[in-house]
Amino acid sequence: FRSELAVSEINAKGGIKGDKIKVIFEDSQLQPKVAVSVFQKLVSVDKVLAVLGPLASSCAMATAPLANQNKIVSFSPGASTPKLTDAGPYIFRDWQSDALEAVVMAKYALKRGWTKFAVFYVNNDFGIALKDYFIKNIEEKGGTILVTESFEQGQTNFNSQITKIKNVKPEAIYLLSYPQQTPNIINQMKALDVKAQILGVAAMEDPSLLKVAGKNAEGILYTIAIPPSGNKPIRKNFIENYQKRFGEKPGLISDTGYDAVYILAKAIENSKKLNGESIQKSLSKIKHYDGASGRMTFDKNGDVIKPIGIKTIKDEKFVWVVKKQEI
Repeated sequence: FRSELAVSEINAKGGIKGDKIKVIFEDSQLQPKVAVSVFQKLVSVDKVLAVLGPLASSCAMATAPLANQNKIVSFSPGASTPKLTDAGPYIFRDWQSDALEAVVMAKYALKRGWTKFAVFYVNNDFGIALKDYFIKNIEEKGGTILVTESFEQGQTNFNSQITKIKNVKPEAIYLLSYPQQTPNIINQMKALDVKAQILGVAAMEDPSLLKVAGKNAEGILYTIAIPPSGNKPIRKNFIENYQKRFGEKPGLISDTGYDAVYILAKAIENSKKLNGESIQKSLSKIKHYDGASGRMTFDKNGDVIKPIGIKTIKDEKFVWVVKKQEI
């Protein structure tokens, strides 16, 4: 998600309490075991003040016990599983919980008139949580789940599961996957002539989907947090500076990652002591923060509160369908 932009901006203004921010990068490879290993290294060897990440829900859940045990804040700009809500006092995120996205999509889908659904999900904390919340809300409001099919992270051939889904003839498919797999799933659905409406979550908004799936992705609907107006200074400056530095438009998690750096820096700046306990207390007090990804407040569990809307893919672009939380 490229935290370098926010880091360079803060350091250019003098850093935090006169010291420049130093970032140590580690790659979890979206694997919980790897995440635990690198988290332990950051805490015990590098002696970091806080951890920005992990990104994935399964990795954030795996490292949460370590964060709490060592009293080190773990701030994720991408983890969305509802389980993270109760993962402990040192766990924060500025990405919305799956519970909210699933509820909004269920309400919207039923409002559009679809009543028969299939759910196709990645078999991890991210996929399972979204699946469960979506099913619960669909069935409570009179809809029907015809079939659920799962796939493993890293899987490349989905024809067997897609064929089973196609055979029950759903009106809509709730697809829960990461950007690395979504384009291939969409292309394989198209190749098997699946006619159902594809529904998804914010992870759909990744350039790789447009690049690899192209026109096959047309019409997909997905939930995503509503950012501030592009005309608002912080959003406008973020987009302009990001494009100037990296030569491309901000992608998924770019704005939440940018905000996470600033929020952590603010918490450290306001801390009475430079230790995990003091940073955690300072972070818990941040309310109504205006960031590039929107205005946010953190509840008592470290979860962010943001409005959710609906977007689609039209003419190979991500465009808004519902830009206010009215559903």
